Amino acid sequence: MGAARTRGARRGSPRRSRARPAAEARGDSSKALRSHRSSAPTGPLVRLISLVSRVNIANALTATRLLLAGPFAVLMAQEGVSSAALAALVLALAIVTDVLDGLVARHRGTTSAAGRVFDHLTDCLFVTCGLAAGASRGVFPWPLPILVAAAFAQYVADSYWWHRGSTLRASALGRWNGVFYFAPLVGDVLVRLGLGVLRPAVTVVAWALVASTLVSMGDRLLALTRARASHAGGTRGRPPR
Repeated sequence: MGAARTRGARRGSPRRSRARPAAEARGDSSKALRSHRSSAPTGPLVRLISLVSRVNIANALTATRLLLAGPFAVLMAQEGVSSAALAALVLALAIVTDVLDGLVARHRGTTSAAGRVFDHLTDCLFVTCGLAAGASRGVFPWPLPILVAAAFAQYVADSYWWHRGSTLRASALGRWNGVFYFAPLVGDVLVRLGLGVLRPAVTVVAWALVASTLVSMGDRLLALTRARASHAGGTRGRPPR
């Protein structure tokens, strides 16, 4: 019987020896997993990455342009080549952000009505501040910055209150005006940097924009009047219920 026990013990020992490496393997894998978790980024870095992933880059570009409006107005109100050079740098950065914010919004699928209003409002403030600063130096006619602000106010009122829409209603002429409002600013900066030959052209462009802005505002007002008259006529023509 003792010999049988000895043989049984001998037969059982390989099982224990085979089970031991399996347990050790599981222990090694758990250690590797803990090591991987400890090496992964945690804490503030994870929160920073999460915050960056949620940032609306298009709106950040627009906000950058909005923050540049004040410094640009100060530089446009001053004489001198150094102020003109800095104004050129700020203006170039503003134009780049104006081009990129729309492209980024469409590429990332983050376009929205609120983002469009933010973009157009920022453009209006930047251009109006620059034109008003130039007008204070006598290089632009004062009606231009006043009309730019008035046209934007009419644009918003026509889109949201008079037509009760959920987004801005742009017109073809108004869209082109928005692009060319930057032209007198660019021209004045170039004149101050030494291209004085452009001064008459800058004046002509500024007054042309005054005229085109008046036409755009009149066209929008006429379209609204026609729409209201058509709506009133349709209401009168309905049979009584």
